[in-house]
Amino acid sequence: MIISHKYKFIFFAIPKTGTHSIRFALRPFLAPEDEEHVSLFHQSKLNTNAFKSRGDGHMTVMEIKPHLSEEIWNSYFKFTFVRNPWDRFISTIVFKNHNLKKFPELISAFGEKMLDQGINPQSLFYKAQADYVLDENNKIAVDFIGKTENMQADFNTICDRIGINHIVVDQKNTGKHDVYTQYYNAELKAKLALAYDKDIRMFDYKFDG
Repeated sequence: MIISHKYKFIFFAIPKTGTHSIRFALRPFLAPEDEEHVSLFHQSKLNTNAFKSRGDGHMTVMEIKPHLSEEIWNSYFKFTFVRNPWDRFISTIVFKNHNLKKFPELISAFGEKMLDQGINPQSLFYKAQADYVLDENNKIAVDFIGKTENMQADFNTICDRIGINHIVVDQKNTGKHDVYTQYYNAELKAKLALAYDKDIRMFDYKFDG
């Protein structure tokens, strides 16, 4: 998460959506009074005691909103990025289970077992992306949702909105695996569609689109 008081924006970092690419792009513009919560590549904490012991930087709307003033919440530009759920699921499996890189044929079986057991809604990396941006009324509470698949163009839109120059977004912390569509058969594709129905509907995703 990044809270910039200089440029008046809040960036919600949803895991496995290119968050570190966005962080690296934004970081040169941050002022000393701006806040970032992150533990990978760079160590920093939000200026909020409630999060001082937290090791990750993936706060949700429901977690951070009570700690911000109404003025900040209502006036700052809030944005995030999301990713095709079928793609994000494979990327997360490989990221969390590095040994599977050596056995790509097991990735599909691992994913099917996870979906059969049921996704833990509290899981930092596997819970629905929508859960990061929904408020107490189950409404999307951010002003702009970019897509990883359209990262540069959407980041340019964000730059225009917050008043910084366009810069190239470099890929950071990318996983090593084949194109996600190769890991799915019809059954696994349908199981994921059911598990992440909320993301698919809210962010208008299709399996190969």
